[in-house]
Amino acid sequence: MGGHTASAFDGLPEQWFTQSKSGPGGKGPREVGPDFVSSTAEYPNDQQAATLWYHDHALGITRLNVYAGLAGFYLLKDDERLELEDRGVLPSGSYDLGMAIQDRAFTADGQLYYPAYKNDPLNGADQTVADVVPQAFFDTYGEDAPSIVPEFFGDTILVNGMVWPNLNVTAGSYEFRILNGSDSRFYVLTASNPAVAIYLVGTDGGLLPHAVTISDGDGEQETGEFVLVAPGDRVELVFDFSRLSAGDTVKLLNSGPLFEPFKGVAADGQLLGDAEAATADDPVGNIMQFTVTSGVTFHAELFDGADAVLLAANFSRLAADENGDGVADAASNIRNLGLFEGADQFGRVTPMLGKAEPGTITTSDEDATADFGPLSYNAEATERPLLGSTEQWNIFNFTADTHPVHLHLAQYQVVEKREIFFLDEDENGVPDDTTGDGNISYGVGSSPDYAAADIWIGDLMALRPEETGWQDTVHVDPNTMMSLVATFDLPGEYVWHCHILSHEDNEMMRPLIVDNLV
Repeated sequence: MGGHTASAFDGLPEQWFTQSKSGPGGKGPREVGPDFVSSTAEYPNDQQAATLWYHDHALGITRLNVYAGLAGFYLLKDDERLELEDRGVLPSGSYDLGMAIQDRAFTADGQLYYPAYKNDPLNGADQTVADVVPQAFFDTYGEDAPSIVPEFFGDTILVNGMVWPNLNVTAGSYEFRILNGSDSRFYVLTASNPAVAIYLVGTDGGLLPHAVTISDGDGEQETGEFVLVAPGDRVELVFDFSRLSAGDTVKLLNSGPLFEPFKGVAADGQLLGDAEAATADDPVGNIMQFTVTSGVTFHAELFDGADAVLLAANFSRLAADENGDGVADAASNIRNLGLFEGADQFGRVTPMLGKAEPGTITTSDEDATADFGPLSYNAEATERPLLGSTEQWNIFNFTADTHPVHLHLAQYQVVEKREIFFLDEDENGVPDDTTGDGNISYGVGSSPDYAAADIWIGDLMALRPEETGWQDTVHVDPNTMMSLVATFDLPGEYVWHCHILSHEDNEMMRPLIVDNLV
């Protein structure tokens, strides 16, 4: 995930295999389409050094296969990265570690637990599946039928497959490449001892131009000293343990939501939307522990005096907006896209992607001809950039929850983030046509006049440090427009989707086709 890969090797949702007996010799797996044959997948590795990962992407069951363990790191290094390691700017070898954080739940006999049947309890809630899946579903498919649930939250934290592990460290610098491989859980990460300095050096697509100080290590836990990691996201963090002594222990803590969807976080670390935050006393509030065993053996030279050392010398500002009009200078086309949340024929929560252009409102999630409204995965492809083009996508979140938006093929940059205002008084998951003209219209300003326009685009919002690099996944909070800019330089079929896996499997995914018209 995050790789610059030809469509044939991207791992599309319908590039899957079954245990059909129509394979070679009348038995064995069969690929959808022609019989399975051995083949070679090509990964050119022609992008900058980055913390990439892979996972199963089968249509409708991605969440289950990732939960079962089909996921892992794919780490790229390049000459620029190796030169930084040789100079002692960045850690390397045993001081450069991948950390995949995932939440799980287990039965009493140690088997993986995932709620699907009517009376299955939901972790951390006084509810069962029957409380989130309407009876109409069971009336149709039977009382014993399994169903997808809106989100999954485990009650046990694993790092690289180990439950609440310990890592022995020296009193020096380490780079931790942190991946959120969870289904639905967002992590708000801090160190239990504020004497540990933490620096952000890279995001999904590679190194930042300079290190950004997350926690200054002065021994005082200050507001804002945290890192936010959404499902599918990666951050490259340098931890400096040099102020600690042998025998000291430090915990990596999580203050994200306990067992409910994430709705945003304020600059001071307070969760938005009345979500209950995990604490150090909660199992999901603890990620892992570090134990200092000896003195300094390596110290990252991220700063030359007061100046940050240059990390990514060739970092390009694709998101540059010199005239401040909210449109990246490099963009040749702008798309307005929406995040919606409605219900299926049984009343189950169904988050979806769709178009958010001003104009006509769709009456069916299969009708891609309208300008505005949610669309199913099977609806005709509407995101069809031209090969070699650079586009800006303005993504509007009309739902009550935060969604991490992931694009295949392209690494992108965030141009800007703004608050938005709209009404949804009928609670159908689509903004109301407040002007009553049968169309959706937009206004600009933070004092909405719904008689004049249906959706209002308000003030700029500050970007978080994790949003300032090359990204393939970025979270869009409720009542927010996030503007992204990307170049589409390989032809063929890809997808874009929410990286909450339970949403991705439940229609929150759309085709992305790069057209080569030459």
